[in-house]
Amino acid sequence: EPQPSSLVDGTCIRFERTLVEPQIDSQMLAEATDVKNSYGRAMLAATFFDDFYDSFLASSPSIKPMFANTDLKKQKGLLREGITFLLMFAADSPTGKRKVDALASTHSRAGFAVKPEMYQFWVDSLVKVVKKHDASFVPGLDGKWRRVLEKGISRMKQGY
Repeated sequence: EPQPSSLVDGTCIRFERTLVEPQIDSQMLAEATDVKNSYGRAMLAATFFDDFYDSFLASSPSIKPMFANTDLKKQKGLLREGITFLLMFAADSPTGKRKVDALASTHSRAGFAVKPEMYQFWVDSLVKVVKKHDASFVPGLDGKWRRVLEKGISRMKQGY
């Protein structure tokens, strides 16, 4: 409700309280839910994360050297978390936002120096492997995956 008028230096100023509702993109939220369910089904496959890294490391000659000294067992756990954070971010989760911002920082020039154009190899590899392992993958889910991931990937690219 409006606050009473106040005098400041002889000038009447009216103070009003304005409630700002968060802008939730209902389509993105629905797509993020579909993608989260798809991810849940796909990652049940015992080889999901191995298949992802096989595909990703082979997707560009510049990627494999970036993982030369990486403990892939540990990296698979980080991948699981990273995907989850990207899905949370797409659903407007404050925790997802914090985590994607942290990922952006570690992948920036000052961190792992992941160039913005490299993310497309990651997305393509992930969607390819999800399609392979999600028995309920339907036409149109590919696009949903890409749109949902792009929301967080775009933020990570900005942090480069």
